[in-house]
Amino acid sequence: MTAFIWALPAMVVLIAQIASGASIFAAFLAVTLSSVRLTPMVVALLPELKGPRTRKATLFLMANFIAVTSWVIGMERARSIPRDARAAWFLGVEATLVGANLIVVTAVYLASAGLPPLANGALAFLMPTYFLASLWTSARDSSAHAALVAGLIVGPLVHAFAPQGDLPVAGLAGGLAAFVWRKARAWR
Repeated sequence: MTAFIWALPAMVVLIAQIASGASIFAAFLAVTLSSVRLTPMVVALLPELKGPRTRKATLFLMANFIAVTSWVIGMERARSIPRDARAAWFLGVEATLVGANLIVVTAVYLASAGLPPLANGALAFLMPTYFLASLWTSARDSSAHAALVAGLIVGPLVHAFAPQGDLPVAGLAGGLAAFVWRKARAWR
């Protein structure tokens, strides 16, 4: 599944749909809706990667592989690559990420049966820690840091009272915090 579905939340949604006995169409729709969250990343990154002769088919291919890691790498490094070479460079980055991910997932899957439960739990905690560190270090201004901090504070608080709404509320709080932070800095 890792070779065909690149984002972990989409994998979780697919497994939940299969386990609940949902139809293929319902599973497809659920996975698609879970992946809509990546649209702002695609919209922000593709103009950075597009060269004067980049074909639409190439842009479409690149868009299908954008996830947090490739987005962070692309946003940080694309500007240092000559514009004509950016699409080829990014396709190479994406192919490397997918290949490395397949190797790591296979190795961890095979090794996890022999690991103690605490080690398996630590491995599960690595991904959100990595995402947080990646987003923090790739932030271009302090409003992104304000968004992350607000989400980290509000998410667990809302989860205690309404677990089904923690992520949307944390996202809204983070977005609002970034907006207010940026406006407050502009007023100074």
